[in-house]
This record gives sequence, structure tokens and C-alpha cells, in this order.
Amino acid sequence: MVDNSSSDSLVPSRLLFLVAGASTGLVMSVAGIGGLWAILGAIVGLVVFGELYLFLTERRSTGQ
Repeated sequence: MVDNSSSDSLVPSRLLFLVAGASTGLVMSVAGIGGLWAILGAIVGLVVFGELYLFLTERRSTGQ
């Protein structure tokens, strides 16, 4: 069975998710919200952005 999660076509989107999460954490840190809250915000930003991106690309690929 082939593992599709390691496909080369998924690398750019995974990097995009990582950048979105890191940017969210950086913005929170610059805004004075540091420490654990910035880390939690970065994780939430990564998940929310990732899910939104996957939702939009799925709809586009199915022609909806």
C-alpha cells in the first residue's frame, strides 16, 4: 500500500501550513502575547489555516 501523505505534491501545502502557524505565533509574540499563549495560538492558526486551505482546494478540484 502506497502512503499518499509522503507524496511530493503535498510538500508545498505542508510548508504553507507551517508558515501560517509560525506567522501566527510570531504576530502574537510581537503583539505582546508571549510564551505558552503564542505557541497555542500558532498551533490553532496552523490547524485553522490548514483546514480552510484543504476545504477550498477540495471544492475547487471537484468543480464546485
